[in-house]
Amino acid sequence: MKPTRRMPCTRRVTGAVAAIALAATGIALTPANTALAAPAAKPSIAAPKAAVTGKTFKVSGKAKGVRTVTVQKREGQQWRKVKTVKVKNGSWKATLRAPKKTGRYTLRVTTNSSASKSVNITVRTRTKITLVVPQKMTSEDKAKFTGRTTKAKARTVVKLQRKSAGKWVTLAKARTNKAGRYTIKHTPTPGSESHVSVCRGWPGAGWQGGAGSSGSM
Repeated sequence: MKPTRRMPCTRRVTGAVAAIALAATGIALTPANTALAAPAAKPSIAAPKAAVTGKTFKVSGKAKGVRTVTVQKREGQQWRKVKTVKVKNGSWKATLRAPKKTGRYTLRVTTNSSASKSVNITVRTRTKITLVVPQKMTSEDKAKFTGRTTKAKARTVVKLQRKSAGKWVTLAKARTNKAGRYTIKHTPTPGSESHVSVCRGWPGAGWQGGAGSSGSM
C-alpha cells in the first residue's frame, strides 16, 4: 500500500504559525486590515471664462478630507501661490483679482497631496461706449444716433436698442471707425423712446451700454 499524504495538516500548521505571528505583533486579522485605503479625491475648481483687467472675479470648487486649499497661477513653467482658502463642508470659494495685463490667466487649486485640473481665463479690457440721442425726432426721417467707444477695435459692431415691455430690442446696427466713433440711423416711432447703445469688442469682453436720453415727437 502507498503511504497516505498529510498535506492538510501541513497547511493547518502553517496557518497556525501565521496567526501566532500576527498575534505577537498585536495586529488582528480582520477583513478591514486586508483592504487598501481608497485614494483621496482630487480638488476641483470652477472659474469664469473671461475677466476684466484689474477687476475681481469669483472662483469655487470642491475638496474632501482637507481644511484648506491653495489657489495657484501659472507663470511660465512654474506655479505661484495666489491665495489659501478654507474648506467648509467639502466646498471652498474665493474672490480673486484679474491681472492688469490682457491675455490668458491659468489657475488651479492644490492640497498637500494632489492638484486639480487647470482652468484658463481670458483677461480683457473693458469696452466703454457713449450715446448721443437727438432730443426731437420725426417719424418720417431717419434720426442720427452718434457716439464713441473706447478700447474697442475698429469695425466693432454697435447696436442701438430701445426698451419695450421691459426688454431691450435691437433697432439698428453700425460699425465703428478707426477712432472708435459710430453713427446709427433709425426712424423712430411716434411717442417717447428710451435708447441705449451696446457693443462687444471681442468674445468674452461682455456687453457695455451707453445710456441715451429719451427723444420725443
